[in-house]
Amino acid sequence: MSYILKQDAKAMLELMNKFPEHDAFLLNVDNSSGIGSTITLTIDVIVNDVAGKFTMEVTGSEAW
Repeated sequence: MSYILKQDAKAMLELMNKFPEHDAFLLNVDNSSGIGSTITLTIDVIVNDVAGKFTMEVTGSEAW
């Protein structure tokens, strides 16, 4: 279980709204540094018939 700040939730929603054709996002909260959390969102994409993943950082070490 992890806590997030309201500003992080707002940032995630802003990123999600930039991809209106996608319904599902992978949320990753990494607490391995021992100092703070890094939050990323990943979506599955297809570009020119090639499948891949697009990962966006919501918050990183600058917020610690």
